[in-house]
Amino acid sequence: CSAGTVAAAAASAAASVSASASASAVESLSWPGRCSMSLSSMLSEVKRSLLVPLALDAGYDAELMQTRPMAGLGIGAAIDFGAQTVLSLRAENILRLGGQTSEQPCYDDFRRRFHCGTGMAWTDYQTSHAAPRGSLGVAGFQARLIHRFSY
Repeated sequence: CSAGTVAAAAASAAASVSASASASAVESLSWPGRCSMSLSSMLSEVKRSLLVPLALDAGYDAELMQTRPMAGLGIGAAIDFGAQTVLSLRAENILRLGGQTSEQPCYDDFRRRFHCGTGMAWTDYQTSHAAPRGSLGVAGFQARLIHRFSY
C-alpha cells in the first residue's frame, strides 16, 4: 500500500464510521487491485505483559522520626505498540505490610512543641494529619506512555 492509499483508506473509514456510527464497519477495508488492511491484524501486533510491582523499604530511624520496614505488592500491565512505544498501567501498593511512621516534636526556646518540617504547632499538626498510617495503604495508580526517539 502506498501512503496515499492508506490516507484514502483512513478517510473512507472515518466517513463510514460517522455515517453508520459503528466500529464494526471498519473491521476490514479493501480496495480492488490495490491493497487491503484489517484492524484485527494491526491489533494482533500489540504485545501485552503482566507487571507485578514489588516495593521493599528497610525503614528509617532518627531521633525525631521512625519508619518501620515496609513491603508492598501491586499489579499492572505493559502494552508495547511497536519497538519504540510502551504504555504502562500500574496500581502500586494494593497490599502493603508495615511502613508505620512515628514522629516526635521539636521544641523552641520557650519549650513549645512544633513540627520540625512544617513549623506548625504540634497540636495543630496532629489534628490535621490525624489519619492513621496503618498496614493497608491506599494504592497509587500510575499511567505512563513512553516513546523512545531514534536519532
